[in-house]
Amino acid sequence: MLVALVLLSVLLFSCSSSDAPKQAQEVRGDSSQNQQATTPPQGNTSNTSATPPTSQSTTPVAPAPSQTTAPTQQTVSPAPAPSQTTAPTQQTAPAPSQPTATTTPSDPLTFTLVWDPVNDSTVRGYKVHFGTSSRQYDTHQDVGNVTSFVSHVSGGYTWYFAVSAYNAAGDSTLSQELATSSP
Repeated sequence: MLVALVLLSVLLFSCSSSDAPKQAQEVRGDSSQNQQATTPPQGNTSNTSATPPTSQSTTPVAPAPSQTTAPTQQTVSPAPAPSQTTAPTQQTAPAPSQPTATTTPSDPLTFTLVWDPVNDSTVRGYKVHFGTSSRQYDTHQDVGNVTSFVSHVSGGYTWYFAVSAYNAAGDSTLSQELATSSP
């Protein structure tokens, strides 16, 4: 009897252990059939005929190739200005000729300076520069668009005179200097 009981136990045990996978599958039932397609069956893992569901993509994504090129620099040039017709840049007028001076016999401290006009249509006028030191003028007189100037000076000095022309761009260089003594 004891032998029969042992045989019965072994038989029941072997039946219950061989039905375990079937019972687990039956317990899962219809609710796990969608999972079954993505879960490989237990035991035989060499089965690759299972088709993945269409809602999931199983295509492996290759990593992007690595590039070791140096970044490029771009130089951005400003856009060209719209074409406009502008007058060429005006230059200053040429320097006038060296002035000449004359005195009035009745008043030796009055000098009349005269110079040749500059042959340039942009000239707006002239300035007379004078002082008691060469090329260091204390007085600058705008005389307008004339080519002569009368100056009353103090006696006992040597006076230095120069003339410049001017236009919209500015003053010209100075003329040659005239030095004259006053009694």
